[in-house]
Amino acid sequence: MDLSVDWNFFCAQFAIAMAHYCIELGEDSSGPLTMRLRLRRPGQVLMALSALAVLSILICRSEDEVPTNEKETRSLCQNLSICPLAKDVQSVYDLQRITDEWKTNPLYRDLYTKFHAIYRLNVVTSNISVRYPFLNKVKSWLPGLSEDKIQQQPIISILNKYTFEHSIINLIRSKRPGVAPSSDADQYVTNLVRDSAQDCDFCQYATRTAENSFGRVESQFAVTAANVFPFDGYHGVIILKEHHPLHFSLEEFLDTMEVTRLWMRKGHAENPLFRYPHLTWDCLPKGSTSQIHSHAQATLNSVSHYGQMEHLKAAALRYTSDFPGEEYLDVLKKIHKHLGLSVCLGDAQALALLTPKKDHDLFVTAPRPSKDFYMLLHSILRAYIDDMKIYAWSMAMFYPILDPSGNWGEGPIIARLISRGPATIMRSDISALELFAASNVNTDPFVLIKNLKKSLEAAGINTECR
Repeated sequence: MDLSVDWNFFCAQFAIAMAHYCIELGEDSSGPLTMRLRLRRPGQVLMALSALAVLSILICRSEDEVPTNEKETRSLCQNLSICPLAKDVQSVYDLQRITDEWKTNPLYRDLYTKFHAIYRLNVVTSNISVRYPFLNKVKSWLPGLSEDKIQQQPIISILNKYTFEHSIINLIRSKRPGVAPSSDADQYVTNLVRDSAQDCDFCQYATRTAENSFGRVESQFAVTAANVFPFDGYHGVIILKEHHPLHFSLEEFLDTMEVTRLWMRKGHAENPLFRYPHLTWDCLPKGSTSQIHSHAQATLNSVSHYGQMEHLKAAALRYTSDFPGEEYLDVLKKIHKHLGLSVCLGDAQALALLTPKKDHDLFVTAPRPSKDFYMLLHSILRAYIDDMKIYAWSMAMFYPILDPSGNWGEGPIIARLISRGPATIMRSDISALELFAASNVNTDPFVLIKNLKKSLEAAGINTECR
């Protein structure tokens, strides 16, 4: 029997995965099916192998017997979670290769089409002539890099054709003078927190902060104030009672998110026209905060969400217009999942975006505000701080519209997080390129997601997206 190359590959993957799955299938008091290794029952293993043989015969047929409906085959493969999900991708520089492989594999042609419907990917190589004696100085900035790699640097350009987010990635740029992290960041933060606590307005919030017209919302770990320099009709400051901006537990974080919800609900109750909620949170002076004390900014708008969220909504509508029956966010999550660029916790999913705005960009979403969403968000922030040593960061959250009763209406909740560069370096991380052209990104989304998964799994969190 002559088998096509693609189907041989698929059958091999299927057989390996099914054998692994069936041999581990067992029974115990917790339920009829549990993923526990049980080799004590030869009969059970024999049944598993027999089933595997039958399935292999049914699927691995000659090319003229291959199902004409490839979607059914892809659905079977993806539902069983046995497709090769680009696990050999180590870097953003592998992206061109893996998408080319999707094009030639019938199981992934639909994914290839979706990828190129959203993204324009371009890879170029610089052509620089660096001569002595200046080459010696460049080598001191880039130790271990050969002359060829210095003079021919690969540059990835990725454009989202619907949001028009455009990222230019050259990982070597992270080594340029003036941007390398400092080894004394921990001591810097310790000194900053100690000195700022001596005369902190937020530590004395009762007498040294303003209130919103409806008063304050206060809990065990957080309290609200009004921003004296507001940028919307309802603008509150969500103050954590812990002064240190990097010290917040899951309990404190969940409590702060509940205080935020109650603040939004109170503002909406006072004036129902204000029904578009937002939260922004910056950390440390490098993150553009004016107070060291841990706090976030909550606002309500009466007309719409802010422009960038409305831009995302418009992009999603345009995508559905171009591809009826498909949802933009669903396709975005699917692409990132199959590239291994996402982690999940319950109904919440975080994506290391292919078009990051800045370094360590993570896009976190859930169908609506939920404990899963906030737990995943907290876990990401702890991974930032505790494992990746990212102390200066910025985050924005867009909530669903508030309905007349003050509950969440239709629409997902979305958060976006980025790092702002080494906390000790006051040089701005934003240049004319980011302001007027495209995002300069110096970190690899594939390395970011690898580090994030490692952190979350060490904390006992199963990050697999099903």
